[in-house]
Amino acid sequence: NMTSADLKNQGNQCFSSKDYESAIKFFTQAIELTPSDHVLYSNRSAAYAMLQRWGDALADANKTVELKPDWPRGYSRQGAALHGLEQFEKATKVYSKGLEIDPNNQQLKSGLLECDALWKKQIEQQAEVNVWAMMITPFEESGAIDYKMVDHLVDWLIQNGATGIFALSSASEVEHLSEEERISLVQRISKKAKTHRGDFPIVGSGVFGSTLEEKANSIQQLYKSGLTSVAIIPSQLSSSELVNGWKDNFSKLLQLTQDIPLTIYDLSPQDGLSEDDVTWLKNTGRITHFIDTSSNLEKIKQRMLNFSQTPRGQFITTNDVYVFSLLELARDNSISIGYSSPNTNFYPAVLAWLFRNVTVRKEQAQMVQRFISLSQLLIGHKFPRSAKKFLSELPAFGAKISCRSREAGLDLTEQDNDRIEHLLETTCFVISELTPEFSTPTVTADSKPLSSPTPDSSRAHGESKTRQKSVLL
Repeated sequence: NMTSADLKNQGNQCFSSKDYESAIKFFTQAIELTPSDHVLYSNRSAAYAMLQRWGDALADANKTVELKPDWPRGYSRQGAALHGLEQFEKATKVYSKGLEIDPNNQQLKSGLLECDALWKKQIEQQAEVNVWAMMITPFEESGAIDYKMVDHLVDWLIQNGATGIFALSSASEVEHLSEEERISLVQRISKKAKTHRGDFPIVGSGVFGSTLEEKANSIQQLYKSGLTSVAIIPSQLSSSELVNGWKDNFSKLLQLTQDIPLTIYDLSPQDGLSEDDVTWLKNTGRITHFIDTSSNLEKIKQRMLNFSQTPRGQFITTNDVYVFSLLELARDNSISIGYSSPNTNFYPAVLAWLFRNVTVRKEQAQMVQRFISLSQLLIGHKFPRSAKKFLSELPAFGAKISCRSREAGLDLTEQDNDRIEHLLETTCFVISELTPEFSTPTVTADSKPLSSPTPDSSRAHGESKTRQKSVLL
């Protein structure tokens, strides 16, 4: 039988050969023989880190420090794992504690400097509020998707402050699009958005089909087409066609879709998901965004604070009435939130101005918020055709978009057209009143919002960190 030392040596050899899975197995067997050996936990933590299993890496690093609190490398392992989890503030504290033991440790020093810089950058990013354009789908008079107008609309939304796009939703008339149209639409939006920024975040509903396997295939196809995170409506996983409850079905869907980033779109404004449900979803580690449609302010606040604890996650509200209160709460707690609503198709630049000025021009921002709240009553009437009519009359849009819609019952009356004209005049007045403070934001690399992570970018980021922290004993 192999001794603990033999197993450790085997694990070290596998690690050197980059066979990290085998290394973990040997270290685990060694730990079973000598569970008090802190070096074994440290080495297994490094192997977990190389596989980007940051939670496991942190657990072993914590055990290392517990067994040997005066050993600097344990704190280095903790810092690396927290870095991988993007918990930069905690990482800086860990590195600082290690330096109290070994003030000249270069690995701890470099880790502290890197995480301190990332923590400051994270705070700056978290102060931003993302405008998620709930994008409409332009159609030609023939009824086909107008892809040239799709390009123009994407450009206009981004140039006027949209920092993310909700590509497939009721706003885009997704239920009236074929599977081929959904895929081609996402591809077109993604291609155009990437001309502004390579990692521009795009979310869209992706659960189509009757069986879980069909739904998983739909998610995979849309993700491959360009969505950076695929939205799931929990109620779609508890239909009569599926045997188990939505949580069991969701767990199965997680397995079927591997590591595809997912967004939760809670379309139950009255009751919706419970806080326990939100916590359960958050703990799966797969949720990048939570789109909330609740009309209860206290519930929205509770959910926002709950989901904000998710690494790389972002809470998105669709509520226009309480947007000012939510923005203040986000600022006070230094968390990142998003806003998405049909009105993002009407005046994204006004929304962007509001989110930039919620604290610096508070009184003016409150008046803008009241305009947004009141105008929403009109915007929701016969949407999305109302948005197309608005844009067709808006000089700043710079193109003549067709008012064609596939959804029935949206024909605009003369009174509807008059009201849209009044909204257009009022919107232009609001913009003029915000001048010279008002300016159309331009998307630049220096003002990137928190974006949806992708497996490729996450892996590259993780490897660069773990390579410099991979020394074994």
